[in-house]
Amino acid sequence: RGAGYSQKTSELNRTSEVKALIEQGVALIDKDQAKAATEVFRKAVALSPEDSSAHYYLGYVLLKEGQVEVAEAELEKSLRLDPTNAYAKYFLARILQSKGRPARSVRLYESLVAAGNPLYDTYVQLSQLYQRNGQKEQALEALQKAIQQTPLDGAIHYRLGQIYSQVGRSDEARRSFEAAERLKQADQKT
Repeated sequence: RGAGYSQKTSELNRTSEVKALIEQGVALIDKDQAKAATEVFRKAVALSPEDSSAHYYLGYVLLKEGQVEVAEAELEKSLRLDPTNAYAKYFLARILQSKGRPARSVRLYESLVAAGNPLYDTYVQLSQLYQRNGQKEQALEALQKAIQQTPLDGAIHYRLGQIYSQVGRSDEARRSFEAAERLKQADQKT
């Protein structure tokens, strides 16, 4: 069988061990045990430093733990290993946005949209960044897409109304504010 067989067997064992560690870590996250999950993901990264998922999950749980700098580094590693990792892009964009680095955040969010994979509140975050940059039309477009994604979110309707007001589209602003109020009342009744 030789050395090649032995090496492949070792790699397969390591891959399945990393996969098992990631599953264990995800289960810990689901139980709100981020600290324990951090240690599990550290083991996975140590065992397979080229595994993008291990770096992503480690970055994610470090972010949950408030260790923003280390989380950023892990998410960067994840993206270097797999530039298509949508979750790593999203959470890295959120970190960069919070640190006042909007240009890279916008590029990451836009790449999620371009790939047809706008996770969570990507459009809302993107609209905020566009609005801060004075790009009101792009902000409007992003919020319109956010409403398509989550039509019952009154806060998005309200923000859309604000931007419509700023660009002088008063009828659309009024309709957006009315929708926001209807949704708010429906929420309160619920």
